Amino acid sequence: MICRAFFTHFKKHCLLLGYIGVNAQVISGRVVADSNGHPVAATITTALHQTSSNSNGEFNIATSGPRDTIKVFAIGFKTYVYPVSESKPGYIIIRLKPLSLMLREVSISAS
Repeated sequence: MICRAFFTHFKKHCLLLGYIGVNAQVISGRVVADSNGHPVAATITTALHQTSSNSNGEFNIATSGPRDTIKVFAIGFKTYVYPVSESKPGYIIIRLKPLSLMLREVSISAS
């Protein structure tokens, strides 16, 4: 009885993992600054994985399928969200826009 329950539970998870594996794809690309095209060190995440871009801004990340999204985070830049359903086989280039910071007004007076 215990063996049967374990096998049924194990079988369900194997089927689920097999389903995820069939729909998964690896996305390759490069993260650059929109203003000058220089590579950006960024963190790239999907529903199941996380990675970082290398010194050239290049990355590879696995997705769980066409309904997944890639999110790109980098200091000083706006977060970028890329739907995997828009991805075509090949290499994508993600151009990050700078984050504009609004500073408070400062008054300087001489005495």
